[in-house]
Amino acid sequence: SDSLRAAWQPTAQSALLLTVGSTDQSPGPRKLPRDTTAKPDSAKSDSAKSAAKKPAAKKPPAKKPVKDSTPPDFTIEVEDTNGRTVRLPLSAFGAVRRPIESYIYRRKGKDKTNFPTLAEPVMQTYVLPMESFVKTNGAFDPTRLRAIRLVFDKTKQGAVMLDDIGLTSLGR
Repeated sequence: SDSLRAAWQPTAQSALLLTVGSTDQSPGPRKLPRDTTAKPDSAKSDSAKSAAKKPAAKKPPAKKPVKDSTPPDFTIEVEDTNGRTVRLPLSAFGAVRRPIESYIYRRKGKDKTNFPTLAEPVMQTYVLPMESFVKTNGAFDPTRLRAIRLVFDKTKQGAVMLDDIGLTSLGR
């Protein structure tokens, strides 16, 4: 809002601060949107009904999934009141670290049975100078900052923890 912008007084010497940590968890698959053009189930053809009654073929045993070591990355988008937007990846300001696995017990396997996860998140604070956004798009005016968006578009899946979002003056 205008009153918040007046209180914060963002400039090209300001910086966006945010603290990010990744987790070892992956979200489940998203549900597909319902097909509103499909006919109700009662309209299925007889051949489709008989195909549904056939026993399913045996599947080979599932392989143990390989742990994904790709750190999550996402885009920071800022917009001014004139509608000018600038997008930069968080990785341009530093890598997002993967969580660290920690073990408490000496006996192998005991940790996995007593704790829901072995990972300990590593929180990192990122300083994103408004100057970087101005260099990317010279028409962007940080004094007219209207919106800050986090766009999760760089990695296919992952989970992050987010904390301490704010603006600060770099005082140069």
